[in-house]
Amino acid sequence: MLVAMLLAIVRKLTLDFVVPIMFLNTARCVEAWGTFWALLTHNLGHFLLYLLFSILLAAALSLLVLAALLVTCCCLGCLLILPYVGTVVLLPISIFKRSYSLEYLAQFGPKFHVFGFPA
Repeated sequence: MLVAMLLAIVRKLTLDFVVPIMFLNTARCVEAWGTFWALLTHNLGHFLLYLLFSILLAAALSLLVLAALLVTCCCLGCLLILPYVGTVVLLPISIFKRSYSLEYLAQFGPKFHVFGFPA
């Protein structure tokens, strides 16, 4: 169980932070992990809070979808099993989850801004 949790944390950090660093620096995975490791060691508390908040956020979003299913008497569930309709309906949640980690990474300096600087 401990190994599974550790691998889940490594996967989450890789997808949320290492992949954007790879994109920004056009670096390989090991180089991006080196950059992220330096950032992680200096801001360990911030990243622990990020992981805890992402768990809380996933639970809240799941409860929101479940509430929407129950309010519509599971009619929404019948629509969500259709691949195109389900993707379009859940797209705002997917975009929010993806952009949240990118905006979180951007707070650590201008070299981590994936979207560039605001005008």
